[in-house]
Amino acid sequence: MKKIESTRRDPAFNLAFEEYMARNTGSDEVLIVWRDSPAVVCGRFQNVFRETDVIAARDRGVPVLRRITGGGTVYHDEGNVNVSYITRKGPDGIDTLLLPEKLAAALRRIGIPAEVGGGSDVTAGGYKISGSARAAVGDREIHHATLLFDTDLDALRSLTSSVSGDAFVSGGIASRKSPVANVSAFLPGTSTDEFVGEVKAALGGAYGWQTEDGFDLFAVSDLAGEYTSDSRTYGENPKFTFSGKCETARGALTLSYESGKGAITEVRAEGAFAEQINKLAGAPLAPGATYSALIGSGVGETDAELLERFVLTGKI
Repeated sequence: MKKIESTRRDPAFNLAFEEYMARNTGSDEVLIVWRDSPAVVCGRFQNVFRETDVIAARDRGVPVLRRITGGGTVYHDEGNVNVSYITRKGPDGIDTLLLPEKLAAALRRIGIPAEVGGGSDVTAGGYKISGSARAAVGDREIHHATLLFDTDLDALRSLTSSVSGDAFVSGGIASRKSPVANVSAFLPGTSTDEFVGEVKAALGGAYGWQTEDGFDLFAVSDLAGEYTSDSRTYGENPKFTFSGKCETARGALTLSYESGKGAITEVRAEGAFAEQINKLAGAPLAPGATYSALIGSGVGETDAELLERFVLTGKI
């Protein structure tokens, strides 16, 4: 088994590295441990606008990315430890509990009362400490999980909460909300680096680990560029409809629109700014791009900021 700890904190790079290893490694098993700078990571089949406040994330400098696996939206930061396990496809389909059970057993060896519960979550003391997702890639399976050790839970809750869920109606998978806790509560005095070392030893042994530097980093970086693109994060949203009402300095605005492939396909606005907003059919739905489309339709800069927030989050 290849055992790798990524030294990078770039969320797009680490997601791309995981995918690269699934597509290119000749090893039967690969175990990757990695951490990221702050990021919101949505599941492959989710409507990003239902899952996170994309404007708040942008204003905080937190990227919103779409991973290759299904499941719900998660928050990454350097207090969250990610574990990836890549193996060959089994004859009976993907085992959804494969990594959660490995992870729970490893945590128990460290002294944490971990158990698998709530689908494929790992819990301790009645709180979720880990969520997992998986996908088939060619003849391989990717299984990966978050492990909350010392994550900023306030940022997690504020950035992965439904923004204005009633405004967005779509297919896809909605995240399942659960009360969460950090593992650090069970290991007082343990640093994140020390915890990572214990996880590595419990999952794959203390020795034989390598870094990402021995692989084709140019290919990984090229793939990482796809993860940072609006076409991936927003363009792969499922079709959805939006309806909402807000108050502006010019009065009330009632808006409904339909979206497909990351753009507005039909739009109906009444009240304030209706003339300008009704010109937005075909406009992209993404922070910055929607603002530019509003400016192009004749909305002033200050109003365009407010209206972009409404269009993408359902609130002012």
